[in-house]
Amino acid sequence: MNILFCVTNFGFLRNFQSTIATLAQRGHRLHLVADRTDTTGGMTMVEDLVARYPAITYEISPPARRGMWHAFTSAVRLTLDYWRYLEPRFAGAVHLRGRAERQAPAPARALVHLPLLRSVAGRRLLFRLLRAIERTIPIRAEVRALLHRQSPDVLLLTPLLYFGSRQVEHVRAARELGIPSLLGVGSWDHLTTKGLIHELPDHVAVWNEMQKAEAIDLHAVPAERLIVTGAQAY
Repeated sequence: MNILFCVTNFGFLRNFQSTIATLAQRGHRLHLVADRTDTTGGMTMVEDLVARYPAITYEISPPARRGMWHAFTSAVRLTLDYWRYLEPRFAGAVHLRGRAERQAPAPARALVHLPLLRSVAGRRLLFRLLRAIERTIPIRAEVRALLHRQSPDVLLLTPLLYFGSRQVEHVRAARELGIPSLLGVGSWDHLTTKGLIHELPDHVAVWNEMQKAEAIDLHAVPAERLIVTGAQAY
């Protein structure tokens, strides 16, 4: 099987190191792709895997082109990730809401003081409108090019739901090309302390039944898409 594993940086692969090695030992080919470098030893870990297993290759994606479109894309997703924490269920999540607010663009922070956003109904209306806008954002050409070049049998991703994640486009491009996708939830707290899953992969691997319930309740992941695997790191 030809597997493409996309991560924000290679440090996110720490919990999947043994899984990657096992897949290589069983004859699968893996290409590991990071959006950027890291300072947590991820690169060293990947280089060690590549040295031990010829079936593993890697690359770091070229830096995303900055510009107004990049800024707009980030602003929309960061706004949605912030407004998520304005829901009544997160009333007590002061720290999480504050962290999301600090990363949100200034207009998103200002809008919450308008009467429309102070009501649950008004907030949800604007949320749905902004989510519809987010779904019209085109997929970056380099994402499509990566999938065409690697032609994987399956796309694996982690973490996907960090604030303002651009991995959304990998999921959408894979779906467009008929490539199955799977999110491996990388940590015990990812579903409760991060942003939204802006595009649901075909499957989501969670650690336990509690995380499965959180995926259903907090991210509207259909139960049939969820796979309970145990904690990947252990």
